Amino acid sequence: MKTPVSVRRAITGKVASSASVLVVLFLLASSAFAQLNVPLTIQEMEYPGRTGIARTSEPLTVGIPLAKGVVPCANANPASCVGLTALGLTGATMGQFRCLVEWDDQSCKWVLVDTQASLTAGGVNTSVALTNGGTGNFGGTNLATDNGAAISVDTGAAQFTIRKANFNGLVLRNMHHHLHLFQ
Repeated sequence: MKTPVSVRRAITGKVASSASVLVVLFLLASSAFAQLNVPLTIQEMEYPGRTGIARTSEPLTVGIPLAKGVVPCANANPASCVGLTALGLTGATMGQFRCLVEWDDQSCKWVLVDTQASLTAGGVNTSVALTNGGTGNFGGTNLATDNGAAISVDTGAAQFTIRKANFNGLVLRNMHHHLHLFQ
């Protein structure tokens, strides 16, 4: 069996330099388009001697470290990371993703994942995995929108705005009037 070193020694002249360039390009391309598959092990933290509780569609938030270059953000602001639109969760009916910090190459270093998961009492769920074969946030509309100077929240039943600077309470709004709290 020939190893990469013995194959390289067998190639000479221009062919060797062309082969080296192709290998470098292949390695760059494969790292840029690396498949992401991070299986999650979800289980309840239990005290010794205690039985667990069966859980159905319970909220789950987890931070996941990512390798450099796997999820490109294309800017220096993790809050507007464009690569999140390619993330997905297998085994989940809903998910939201947020880049918390970037690598120096402007790819996402840590992604915060919000989803829901079910467990049997004392059980373990290994059916959920983070992938880069999705379409980004899924399973419902975004409840909060970052508008630059403020964050707007719309749950359907309630709509309000939270200012980022000079916070003076919540501004509740609906179709007919505005109400300012804590001014």
